[in-house]
Amino acid sequence: MKNIGLTIFVLCLLLLGTCYSHSQNLTLSGADSLSKFIDSYKKDDTLIVDRLQQLALYYYTHTPDKAIVLAKKGLAISEKINYKYGKGICLQTLGVSYRTKSEMPTALSYLFKALEVYEDINSKNRIASCYSSIGNIFYKELNYPKALDYYMKALKTTEDSGDKLGKAQALGNIGMIYFKKYDYEKALSYYNQAVEIGKKLGNKKLYLTNITNVANVYSAQKNYLKAIDCYKESLQLGKDLGDKNLQAFNYANLGAMYIALTQDIDSNASGASPKSRSEYIKKSIENCKLSIELFGALNAKKEISDVYYQLSEAYKFKKDFKSSYFFLHKAFNLHDSLYTFENQKKLKELENKRERELKEKEIKILQADKKKQLAYILLLIGLLSAVCIVVIILFRVNRFRNRSNKVLTEQKNNIETLHNELSKNYGLIKQSELHLIELNNIKDKFFSIIAHDLKSPLGSLRNVLELMLEQYDDFDDNERKEYLYLIKDSSHLLFDLLENLLTWSMAQRGKFQYQPEEFDVSYVIESNMKLLKQNIENKKIIVKSHIQPYTFCYADVNMTSTIFRNLLSNAIKFTNIGGEINIEAEKSEENNSLLVSVNDNGIGMTPEVVSNLFRIDTSVKMPGTNNEKGTGLGLILCKEFIEKNGGSINVKSFPDKGSTFTFNLPLQHK
Repeated sequence: MKNIGLTIFVLCLLLLGTCYSHSQNLTLSGADSLSKFIDSYKKDDTLIVDRLQQLALYYYTHTPDKAIVLAKKGLAISEKINYKYGKGICLQTLGVSYRTKSEMPTALSYLFKALEVYEDINSKNRIASCYSSIGNIFYKELNYPKALDYYMKALKTTEDSGDKLGKAQALGNIGMIYFKKYDYEKALSYYNQAVEIGKKLGNKKLYLTNITNVANVYSAQKNYLKAIDCYKESLQLGKDLGDKNLQAFNYANLGAMYIALTQDIDSNASGASPKSRSEYIKKSIENCKLSIELFGALNAKKEISDVYYQLSEAYKFKKDFKSSYFFLHKAFNLHDSLYTFENQKKLKELENKRERELKEKEIKILQADKKKQLAYILLLIGLLSAVCIVVIILFRVNRFRNRSNKVLTEQKNNIETLHNELSKNYGLIKQSELHLIELNNIKDKFFSIIAHDLKSPLGSLRNVLELMLEQYDDFDDNERKEYLYLIKDSSHLLFDLLENLLTWSMAQRGKFQYQPEEFDVSYVIESNMKLLKQNIENKKIIVKSHIQPYTFCYADVNMTSTIFRNLLSNAIKFTNIGGEINIEAEKSEENNSLLVSVNDNGIGMTPEVVSNLFRIDTSVKMPGTNNEKGTGLGLILCKEFIEKNGGSINVKSFPDKGSTFTFNLPLQHK
């Protein structure tokens, strides 16, 4: 049976260090009071440093620039009065604030400086907290091996110091890494340890966070009954704490679990009776409605839209299609209104930005007018001075004649030199103009190709839909299904084309930030093989990666992932059913590069096709072995990203024998 889309509302992902708990409990009114205290306090001592750091931590998640200003002020005072503990806290706060701004190199720099201070004063709790903050940076950058390394260091440090709360937080972070790596058994083990510590400490929030994470693991394992027990426990804790937001999330998750159980019954994955199926649907609807009621009180429109969709699915399983359509329609309308609201908000921000720019221009114009007035005054003074000089020169003309001739000769030479430079610059400008005209012509041709590629699947989609609408009752189920597959293929091709076009456009406009780092190539390849697993299995292709774990290179991990995904997708497309794809890598210490190759034994290409693969002004389209369609942009993106990382790509291909794509990446930072 088809798998429905379930929205699992995640309550907590990153567990921060123990120093942040107090600041996170600070309310808006408390922050205002603290801000007034700081403004009125005139001494440079440890108290003002602690208050500055506390207020900075309140702002760092939503207003990081304000947090940075406060933390830097606290850092300056700490250094002035030699308050090492305060210096470490302020450095760590700067690190997490820059992480919020996604300025990861700067964030890491401050966190490593904080770690040095904590090690100097031998503060075990602060060292563990800093390890966790550094791990969070690598987690956000999807560098899970390094994130796990620092979380393990945090765990060992808390065990050595006897910090139970810090240990529970480190265990939760480690569980989160294994959850992301789909190692659910290990994730469950670490989360359960954190749950037990939270229970012993009587820390309801810590216990609540990890029992919810346990529920998420059970949900991922499709052990829905255990997940339901955990979500119910989390719901009760939310009621005890009076947290309506938490209650709403748990009601939504319970609704999703009961839908999943209903799906299992329909697919014969469960031995439950039809009576149980009816009960599950009823409970799903009840929990979804309770969730909507609470989210409504919180004005959480996005979450309401998601729960409307779950409610629509529940009614669909109940075969109450009228109610299912009603809630699906409400979900779409609410989603569209949110989208419109966001656009209006962005337009308002653009208007405000435009007004600020106009005011700045007015100020510059006024400043320019003042400069002109000053220039006129200076010019008048200069003219008067010149008259005086001329009078003097008239009396001493003979004496200065030779000197004047010399000056004139020098000026003439300067003018000739300037003229030559202008002529040279004009030639360069003319050359650049011709180059730009050529580039524009290439891009015009490229956009013409893209327009044609969009027109073809859109036309097919329109024709099939018109045919189905006009002759729907004349078709049998098989014919309808055949036309639906045609619609599916056309929509997939359109999506792939637009996705590649958007990526290429962002690359052209410099929106892809080049952020190189050292990472494990084998992990990136395994991730993309999992992503394309369904395509591989559909064609019964054997894909072998001969790249050993811990094969590192120094490049942008996101760009490298896009390169592998496109090359592997192309190899699958042009490999026959039952064929074979091999991925290999070879280190060259002499050239400081990692040579990676993707080889298939598919249909191959002619030399003419190979010569046009990376040109945007030439459309290269070959259907796959299962008549798969392509967009032609994937390899162009690969070439640009490889060159951005300091590498190059080449192709060897022979018709009916297969193709080998080889590219190189730096081994380490030079």
